Amino acid sequence: MSQPATDVSRQLPVGPPLPHQQQQQAGGSKNRNRSRTDAQFNPDCSQLAVGNESGLVEIFNWSAMRLRVRALFSRKIVNALAWHPGYAAECRGWLAIGTNSPTVFVMDTGVGSDTASCVDVSEPMITLKGHRDRITSLCWSPHTPHHLLSGSFDGTAQVWDVRTGDHLANFAGHAGKVYTVLWSASDPDVCLSGSEDHCLLVWRISQLDRKSPPTSGRQYRPPLPHGVLARTADEAALDADVDDASTGHEAAAAATAATLNTSVEDLELDDLLRLVEQKKRELTVKGQPPPAAAPTQFVRRPSATEKEPAASASAVPADNEDLADAAGPATLADVALRRGVGADPSR
Repeated sequence: MSQPATDVSRQLPVGPPLPHQQQQQAGGSKNRNRSRTDAQFNPDCSQLAVGNESGLVEIFNWSAMRLRVRALFSRKIVNALAWHPGYAAECRGWLAIGTNSPTVFVMDTGVGSDTASCVDVSEPMITLKGHRDRITSLCWSPHTPHHLLSGSFDGTAQVWDVRTGDHLANFAGHAGKVYTVLWSASDPDVCLSGSEDHCLLVWRISQLDRKSPPTSGRQYRPPLPHGVLARTADEAALDADVDDASTGHEAAAAATAATLNTSVEDLELDDLLRLVEQKKRELTVKGQPPPAAAPTQFVRRPSATEKEPAASASAVPADNEDLADAAGPATLADVALRRGVGADPSR
Protein backbone atom coordinates (compact mmCIF):
# COMPACT_ATOMS: atom_id res chain seq x y z
CA MET A 1 0.00 0.00 0.00
CA SER A 2 1.42 3.36 -0.98
CA GLN A 3 2.13 5.98 1.63
CA PRO A 4 -0.12 9.04 1.91
CA ALA A 5 1.00 12.03 -0.10
CA THR A 6 1.63 13.97 3.10
CA ASP A 7 4.39 11.62 4.28
CA VAL A 8 7.91 12.88 3.65
CA SER A 9 11.23 11.17 4.24
CA ARG A 10 13.12 14.45 4.68
CA GLN A 11 12.24 17.95 5.74
CA LEU A 12 14.52 20.94 5.41
CA PRO A 13 15.71 22.34 8.73
CA VAL A 14 14.57 25.85 9.62
CA GLY A 15 17.19 28.34 10.72
CA PRO A 16 16.67 31.24 13.12
CA PRO A 17 14.97 34.32 11.64
CA LEU A 18 17.09 37.15 10.30
CA PRO A 19 16.97 40.53 12.12
CA HIS A 20 14.41 42.06 9.73
CA GLN A 21 12.27 38.92 10.05
CA GLN A 22 12.32 39.20 13.83
CA GLN A 23 10.96 42.73 13.48
CA GLN A 24 8.25 41.50 11.11
CA GLN A 25 7.22 38.74 13.49
CA ALA A 26 7.17 41.17 16.41
CA GLY A 27 4.88 43.45 14.42
CA GLY A 28 2.56 40.56 13.56
CA SER A 29 3.27 40.67 9.80
CA LYS A 30 3.20 37.63 7.53
CA ASN A 31 6.29 35.41 7.64
CA ARG A 32 7.20 35.08 3.97
CA ASN A 33 10.47 33.28 4.66
CA ARG A 34 8.87 29.83 4.56
CA SER A 35 7.18 30.18 1.16
CA ARG A 36 9.49 28.19 -1.14
CA THR A 37 9.64 29.48 -4.70
CA ASP A 38 12.57 27.62 -6.34
CA ALA A 39 15.00 24.78 -5.58
CA GLN A 40 18.10 23.67 -7.51
CA PHE A 41 20.83 21.07 -6.90
CA ASN A 42 24.44 21.90 -7.71
CA PRO A 43 26.12 19.73 -10.42
CA ASP A 44 27.33 17.00 -8.02
CA CYS A 45 24.09 17.09 -5.96
CA SER A 46 25.97 17.78 -2.73
CA GLN A 47 24.33 21.18 -2.20
CA LEU A 48 20.72 22.32 -2.51
CA ALA A 49 19.78 25.97 -3.07
CA VAL A 50 16.28 27.03 -2.03
CA GLY A 51 14.67 30.37 -2.90
CA ASN A 52 11.95 31.97 -0.82
CA GLU A 53 9.18 34.51 -1.27
CA SER A 54 10.98 36.88 1.10
CA GLY A 55 14.05 37.02 -1.18
CA LEU A 56 16.08 34.76 1.11
CA VAL A 57 18.26 32.09 -0.52
CA GLU A 58 19.29 29.11 1.63
CA ILE A 59 22.11 26.67 0.84
CA PHE A 60 21.83 23.21 2.40
CA ASN A 61 24.32 20.38 2.69
CA TRP A 62 22.19 17.64 1.17
CA SER A 63 23.75 14.56 2.80
CA ALA A 64 23.70 16.05 6.30
CA MET A 65 20.55 18.13 5.76
CA ARG A 66 22.36 21.05 7.37
CA LEU A 67 21.72 24.71 6.61
CA ARG A 68 25.10 26.16 5.59
CA VAL A 69 24.48 29.60 4.11
CA ARG A 70 21.68 32.17 4.12
CA ALA A 71 21.90 34.99 1.57
CA LEU A 72 19.61 38.01 1.31
CA PHE A 73 20.33 40.47 -1.50
CA SER A 74 16.77 41.57 -2.26
CA ARG A 75 13.50 41.63 -0.32
CA LYS A 76 11.61 40.45 -3.42
CA ILE A 77 10.49 36.96 -4.34
CA VAL A 78 13.13 34.62 -5.80
CA ASN A 79 12.12 33.55 -9.32
CA ALA A 80 15.21 31.76 -10.63
CA LEU A 81 18.30 30.00 -9.30
CA ALA A 82 21.12 28.70 -11.54
CA TRP A 83 24.24 26.86 -10.39
CA HIS A 84 27.36 27.19 -12.49
CA PRO A 85 28.09 23.87 -14.28
CA GLY A 86 31.44 23.83 -12.51
CA TYR A 87 33.62 22.82 -15.47
CA ALA A 88 35.97 25.70 -14.57
CA ALA A 89 37.51 25.44 -11.12
CA GLU A 90 37.37 29.17 -10.45
CA CYS A 91 33.58 29.24 -11.03
CA ARG A 92 32.74 26.13 -9.05
CA GLY A 93 30.12 26.91 -6.43
CA TRP A 94 28.82 30.06 -8.11
CA LEU A 95 25.06 30.59 -7.93
CA ALA A 96 23.10 33.11 -10.03
CA ILE A 97 19.93 34.52 -8.45
CA GLY A 98 17.00 36.25 -10.15
CA THR A 99 14.18 37.95 -8.25
CA ASN A 100 11.36 40.40 -8.93
CA SER A 101 14.14 43.00 -8.92
CA PRO A 102 15.65 43.80 -12.34
CA THR A 103 19.13 43.03 -10.95
CA VAL A 104 20.88 39.66 -11.30
CA PHE A 105 22.95 38.57 -8.28
CA VAL A 106 25.84 36.09 -8.31
CA MET A 107 27.22 34.62 -5.06
CA ASP A 108 29.97 32.20 -4.12
CA THR A 109 28.37 29.44 -2.05
CA GLY A 110 31.77 28.26 -0.85
CA VAL A 111 31.76 30.81 1.97
CA GLY A 112 31.61 29.20 5.38
CA SER A 113 32.58 25.76 4.12
CA ASP A 114 35.18 25.47 6.87
CA THR A 115 32.76 26.09 9.72
CA ALA A 116 29.90 24.04 11.14
CA SER A 117 27.67 27.03 11.84
CA CYS A 118 25.36 28.76 9.37
CA VAL A 119 26.81 31.82 7.65
CA ASP A 120 24.67 34.88 6.76
CA VAL A 121 25.63 36.73 3.57
CA SER A 122 24.25 40.20 2.79
CA GLU A 123 26.47 41.27 -0.15
CA PRO A 124 26.67 39.41 -3.48
CA MET A 125 29.97 38.62 -5.13
CA ILE A 126 28.76 40.15 -8.43
CA THR A 127 25.83 42.42 -9.31
CA LEU A 128 24.56 42.60 -12.92
CA LYS A 129 22.39 45.61 -13.80
CA GLY A 130 20.66 46.44 -17.07
CA HIS A 131 17.22 44.84 -17.22
CA ARG A 132 14.19 47.09 -16.66
CA ASP A 133 11.91 44.51 -15.05
CA ARG A 134 11.93 41.35 -12.95
CA ILE A 135 14.18 38.41 -13.77
CA THR A 136 12.40 35.20 -14.77
CA SER A 137 15.07 32.77 -15.96
CA LEU A 138 18.85 32.25 -15.81
CA CYS A 139 21.23 29.92 -17.65
CA TRP A 140 25.02 29.63 -17.57
CA SER A 141 26.95 29.03 -20.78
CA PRO A 142 28.14 25.42 -21.07
CA HIS A 143 31.01 26.66 -23.27
CA THR A 144 32.41 29.88 -21.79
CA PRO A 145 32.83 29.89 -17.98
CA HIS A 146 31.97 33.52 -17.29
CA HIS A 147 28.99 33.98 -19.61
CA LEU A 148 25.45 34.08 -18.25
CA LEU A 149 22.06 34.37 -20.01
CA SER A 150 19.04 35.98 -18.37
CA GLY A 151 15.38 36.49 -19.32
CA SER A 152 13.17 39.29 -18.05
CA PHE A 153 9.68 40.74 -18.01
CA ASP A 154 11.11 43.63 -20.03
CA GLY A 155 10.75 41.36 -23.07
CA THR A 156 14.46 40.74 -23.70
CA ALA A 157 17.15 38.12 -23.13
CA GLN A 158 20.55 39.42 -22.03
CA VAL A 159 24.02 37.87 -22.39
CA TRP A 160 26.48 38.92 -19.66
CA ASP A 161 30.19 38.67 -18.98
CA VAL A 162 30.03 37.96 -15.26
CA ARG A 163 33.68 38.80 -14.61
CA THR A 164 33.35 42.40 -15.75
CA GLY A 165 29.58 42.95 -15.69
CA ASP A 166 29.68 43.90 -19.38
CA HIS A 167 26.63 43.60 -21.62
CA LEU A 168 27.64 41.29 -24.46
CA ALA A 169 24.38 41.04 -26.42
CA ASN A 170 20.66 41.67 -26.05
CA PHE A 171 17.90 39.82 -27.91
CA ALA A 172 14.57 41.66 -28.25
CA GLY A 173 12.75 39.62 -30.86
CA HIS A 174 9.78 38.81 -28.62
CA ALA A 175 6.51 40.73 -28.45
CA GLY A 176 5.96 39.99 -24.76
CA LYS A 177 7.56 39.05 -21.47
CA VAL A 178 10.36 36.48 -21.60
CA TYR A 179 9.69 33.53 -19.31
CA THR A 180 12.53 31.11 -20.06
CA VAL A 181 16.01 31.10 -21.61
CA LEU A 182 18.38 28.29 -22.57
CA TRP A 183 21.90 28.06 -23.96
CA SER A 184 22.55 25.51 -26.68
CA ALA A 185 24.69 22.64 -25.44
CA SER A 186 26.19 22.07 -28.90
CA ASP A 187 26.76 25.60 -30.26
CA PRO A 188 28.18 28.42 -28.09
CA ASP A 189 26.64 31.03 -30.42
CA VAL A 190 23.04 29.74 -30.21
CA CYS A 191 20.49 30.54 -27.50
CA LEU A 192 16.76 29.94 -27.09
CA SER A 193 14.08 32.03 -25.40
CA GLY A 194 10.38 31.50 -24.74
CA SER A 195 7.84 34.25 -24.21
CA GLU A 196 4.19 35.00 -23.51
CA ASP A 197 3.89 35.77 -27.24
CA HIS A 198 3.54 31.97 -27.77
CA CYS A 199 6.95 31.74 -29.44
CA LEU A 200 10.12 29.80 -28.69
CA LEU A 201 12.83 31.59 -30.67
CA VAL A 202 16.30 30.36 -31.60
CA TRP A 203 18.86 33.09 -32.24
CA ARG A 204 22.59 33.68 -32.66
CA ILE A 205 24.55 36.00 -30.40
CA SER A 206 26.91 37.01 -33.19
CA GLN A 207 24.02 38.42 -35.26
CA LEU A 208 22.73 40.80 -32.58
CA ASP A 209 23.54 44.49 -32.96
CA ARG A 210 22.19 45.64 -29.60
CA LYS A 211 24.23 44.95 -26.46
CA SER A 212 21.91 46.23 -23.72
CA PRO A 213 18.17 46.20 -22.98
CA PRO A 214 16.26 49.29 -24.18
CA THR A 215 16.07 52.18 -21.74
CA SER A 216 12.59 53.33 -22.80
CA GLY A 217 9.32 51.67 -21.92
CA ARG A 218 8.16 51.30 -25.53
CA GLN A 219 8.59 47.89 -27.09
CA TYR A 220 11.09 48.25 -29.92
CA ARG A 221 11.43 46.19 -33.06
CA PRO A 222 14.33 43.77 -33.61
CA PRO A 223 16.57 44.16 -36.66
CA LEU A 224 14.94 42.83 -39.84
CA PRO A 225 16.30 39.48 -41.09
CA HIS A 226 18.12 39.33 -44.41
CA GLY A 227 15.73 39.20 -47.35
CA VAL A 228 12.95 41.12 -45.60
CA LEU A 229 12.08 44.49 -47.09
CA ALA A 230 12.71 47.51 -44.87
CA ARG A 231 9.83 49.67 -43.65
CA THR A 232 8.45 52.26 -46.01
CA ALA A 233 8.85 55.99 -45.42
CA ASP A 234 5.21 56.18 -44.30
CA GLU A 235 5.76 53.41 -41.73
CA ALA A 236 8.89 55.12 -40.41
CA ALA A 237 7.00 58.43 -40.14
CA LEU A 238 4.19 56.67 -38.27
CA ASP A 239 6.71 55.24 -35.80
CA ALA A 240 8.14 58.73 -35.27
CA ASP A 241 4.64 60.09 -34.63
CA VAL A 242 4.02 57.36 -32.07
CA ASP A 243 7.27 58.18 -30.30
CA ASP A 244 6.47 61.92 -30.23
CA ALA A 245 3.01 61.27 -28.84
CA SER A 246 4.09 58.75 -26.22
CA THR A 247 4.40 61.36 -23.50
CA GLY A 248 0.89 62.63 -24.17
CA HIS A 249 -0.54 59.11 -24.15
CA GLU A 250 1.15 58.33 -20.85
CA ALA A 251 -0.28 61.49 -19.28
CA ALA A 252 -3.76 60.67 -20.55
CA ALA A 253 -3.51 57.12 -19.23
CA ALA A 254 -2.37 58.39 -15.84
CA ALA A 255 -5.29 60.84 -15.66
CA THR A 256 -7.79 58.14 -16.60
CA ALA A 257 -6.28 55.76 -14.08
CA ALA A 258 -6.60 58.41 -11.38
CA THR A 259 -10.28 58.86 -12.27
CA LEU A 260 -10.83 55.10 -11.93
CA ASN A 261 -8.74 54.97 -8.72
CA THR A 262 -6.39 52.38 -10.18
CA SER A 263 -2.89 52.14 -11.61
CA VAL A 264 -1.96 52.60 -15.26
CA GLU A 265 -0.83 48.96 -15.46
CA ASP A 266 -4.26 47.75 -14.31
CA LEU A 267 -6.22 50.02 -16.66
CA GLU A 268 -8.25 47.86 -19.02
CA LEU A 269 -11.15 48.21 -21.42
CA ASP A 270 -13.21 46.30 -18.85
CA ASP A 271 -13.03 49.37 -16.60
CA LEU A 272 -14.69 51.46 -19.29
CA LEU A 273 -17.35 48.83 -19.93
CA ARG A 274 -17.99 48.54 -16.21
CA LEU A 275 -18.66 52.27 -15.97
CA VAL A 276 -21.02 52.05 -18.94
CA GLU A 277 -23.04 49.26 -17.37
CA GLN A 278 -23.10 51.11 -14.04
CA LYS A 279 -24.44 54.21 -15.78
CA LYS A 280 -27.13 52.19 -17.54
CA ARG A 281 -28.21 50.55 -14.28
CA GLU A 282 -28.46 53.92 -12.55
CA LEU A 283 -30.71 55.27 -15.29
CA THR A 284 -32.84 52.12 -15.30
CA VAL A 285 -33.48 52.47 -11.56
CA LYS A 286 -34.61 56.04 -12.15
CA GLY A 287 -37.00 54.86 -14.88
CA GLN A 288 -35.09 56.55 -17.65
CA PRO A 289 -33.69 54.89 -20.79
CA PRO A 290 -29.93 55.06 -21.39
CA PRO A 291 -29.09 58.38 -23.05
CA ALA A 292 -28.49 58.62 -26.73
CA ALA A 293 -26.01 61.07 -28.19
CA ALA A 294 -26.76 64.74 -27.81
CA PRO A 295 -29.41 65.77 -30.36
CA THR A 296 -28.30 67.90 -33.27
CA GLN A 297 -30.35 69.49 -36.03
CA PHE A 298 -29.57 68.22 -39.51
CA VAL A 299 -31.31 69.87 -42.54
CA ARG A 300 -31.39 68.13 -45.89
CA ARG A 301 -30.84 70.44 -48.84
CA PRO A 302 -33.97 70.26 -51.05
CA SER A 303 -33.75 69.49 -54.74
CA ALA A 304 -34.83 71.93 -57.43
CA THR A 305 -38.30 70.33 -57.65
CA GLU A 306 -38.89 70.24 -53.86
CA LYS A 307 -40.17 72.95 -51.62
CA GLU A 308 -38.19 74.29 -48.70
CA PRO A 309 -38.80 72.08 -45.61
CA ALA A 310 -39.97 73.38 -42.29
CA ALA A 311 -37.44 75.09 -40.10
CA SER A 312 -37.50 72.35 -37.47
CA ALA A 313 -36.26 68.84 -38.03
CA SER A 314 -36.30 65.70 -35.95
CA ALA A 315 -33.28 65.10 -33.80
CA VAL A 316 -30.96 62.31 -34.73
CA PRO A 317 -27.93 60.94 -32.85
CA ALA A 318 -24.80 62.91 -33.53
CA ASP A 319 -21.89 61.11 -35.10
CA ASN A 320 -19.59 64.04 -34.52
CA GLU A 321 -18.05 63.96 -31.03
CA ASP A 322 -17.43 67.70 -31.05
CA LEU A 323 -21.11 68.42 -31.68
CA ALA A 324 -22.12 65.88 -29.06
CA ASP A 325 -19.79 67.39 -26.47
CA ALA A 326 -21.22 70.86 -27.15
CA ALA A 327 -24.41 69.77 -25.38
CA GLY A 328 -22.62 69.93 -22.05
CA PRO A 329 -19.99 68.14 -19.91
CA ALA A 330 -19.97 64.39 -20.21
CA THR A 331 -18.69 61.60 -18.00
CA LEU A 332 -16.46 58.83 -19.28
CA ALA A 333 -19.48 56.51 -19.35
CA ASP A 334 -21.52 59.04 -21.39
CA VAL A 335 -18.78 59.30 -23.98
CA ALA A 336 -18.58 55.52 -24.19
CA LEU A 337 -22.32 55.28 -24.71
CA ARG A 338 -22.13 57.84 -27.53
CA ARG A 339 -19.47 55.74 -29.19
CA GLY A 340 -21.67 52.65 -28.94
CA VAL A 341 -19.49 50.83 -26.38
CA GLY A 342 -21.62 48.47 -24.32
CA ALA A 343 -24.82 49.62 -26.11
CA ASP A 344 -27.82 47.32 -26.19
CA PRO A 345 -28.01 45.83 -29.72
CA SER A 346 -31.82 45.61 -29.49
CA ARG A 347 -32.09 49.42 -29.34
